[in-house]
Amino acid sequence: MVNFTSMQCDQLKAYDNCFIEYPEITEIFSIFDQLRFNQSLGGEPESFLLTGESGSGKTALINNYLSRFKTGSSWSKQTVLSTRIPSRVNEQNTLTQFLVDLDSKSGGRSVRKRNEIALAEGVVTQLKRKSVELIIVNEIQELVEFSTADERQTIANTFKYISEEAGVSFVLVGMPYADVIAKEPQWNSRLSWRREINYFKLLQVESDAKNTNTQYSIDAKQKKHFARLHGDITMLQINTQHVFI
Repeated sequence: MVNFTSMQCDQLKAYDNCFIEYPEITEIFSIFDQLRFNQSLGGEPESFLLTGESGSGKTALINNYLSRFKTGSSWSKQTVLSTRIPSRVNEQNTLTQFLVDLDSKSGGRSVRKRNEIALAEGVVTQLKRKSVELIIVNEIQELVEFSTADERQTIANTFKYISEEAGVSFVLVGMPYADVIAKEPQWNSRLSWRREINYFKLLQVESDAKNTNTQYSIDAKQKKHFARLHGDITMLQINTQHVFI
């Protein structure tokens, strides 16, 4: 077993968990900030649909953004609420998950004894008390996979109520096929922003109607992106290279 000093272990962990903010990520963060800024002005809450395949970096992106804000006790300010759609999708479970992630003292078993109206009112109260400026809901594809159209409609109505009463915008994050919810009127009318995080691809398919064989060419934009990303990684390697000596 290789013996590392505590400092070397810390550096190795930092390198292993490094997060490189390339332009597309910077744009997404700027939208997050804009939604929060609109909330501070008392503007009409908007919604943002962010999709990407598994492993494209959605969770890392969310965690990195959350790391910008200090966390404290259950009574302290919570600038961004990061929550998720529960595996058992229904209105009550979704609202209960909100309260749990708000670190609300009214969470747990006592929450489950309350009806959906009381739960929704409780969520609004906690959002205001903790001065939440943005709600990020991950795993939004669970709504598509494990709920009916009527159930999605009910949760959409609940999100609308929470957004309007608390004056907070929603960011919905999930797999690419989650964009089906954008086709439903209740969601489509409130999704002001939509972005997709794609895997890195150096090659692109050439479109040629006359040629039946698939042909590829270098994607100039992705090539430039790779060069910049490789440069950032190289600098990280240089800064931590003594760990491997």
